[in-house]
Amino acid sequence: MHAMLRRASYDVAIIGGGVGGLGVARAMALDGLRCCVLEAGDALCASAASGGNTGIACTAPDAPVGTLERALLARAEVLNAAAYDAQRVPHATTGGVYRARTAAEAPALSALFDAHGPDRAVRLADGAVRVLGEIGGDPWLAPMAWAAAAEANGCDVATSAAVEAAAREGGGWPLRGDGWAVRSSVVVNCGGLWADEVERLGSGSAAFAVAPVRGDYHIYGPRAGAPAAPLGGAPGARGRGPYCWPPVH
Repeated sequence: MHAMLRRASYDVAIIGGGVGGLGVARAMALDGLRCCVLEAGDALCASAASGGNTGIACTAPDAPVGTLERALLARAEVLNAAAYDAQRVPHATTGGVYRARTAAEAPALSALFDAHGPDRAVRLADGAVRVLGEIGGDPWLAPMAWAAAAEANGCDVATSAAVEAAAREGGGWPLRGDGWAVRSSVVVNCGGLWADEVERLGSGSAAFAVAPVRGDYHIYGPRAGAPAAPLGGAPGARGRGPYCWPPVH
């Protein structure tokens, strides 16, 4: 048995200990469900998508209408600030500022403004768009706070717990790894960059493929002209481009 898994049976097993998985774990644990997080790596949020996450909670309107992404972002907008306050995570509701770097990006910036509407976005004098309600924060401390809250409410958070076998059986999910096995009524796939592999593990196939995009961090010291709010580019096929955001500590 894995040393971090105290039960043989759970209501919810969350595969993936990134920011998404830990947010789900916090919510499930606060609802009183017996849950566990199964993270393949030896640390939480140490690499991959969550390890390079930006320090901004984005808004939903520029995500495609009718998609799960838009629905989740819309729900997160309602919950984010209260969750940060509850876990004492430093944050600032400054809104996010977006600028087109080339003339070709200008239509995407206009679409971003139109998607939010005049009640939720402001055109600045230099042509940039400020999206109101976006929250700047600490990209590492937030998921660590979600993990701490989940554990404080009974969730087992296990690292070095790669799931090697998963198959629906008798109304539940037996899950097995190296030297451990548990059973869960529900499994939530929060595998991040490996979500398609997790899907294939459980169902034998995946209707989607994850295509990682490389990201790099650059940390700068205090300097004149630093942005007072998170600064990003116009939305494109790969997101809103590079982000620069001020510290909140």
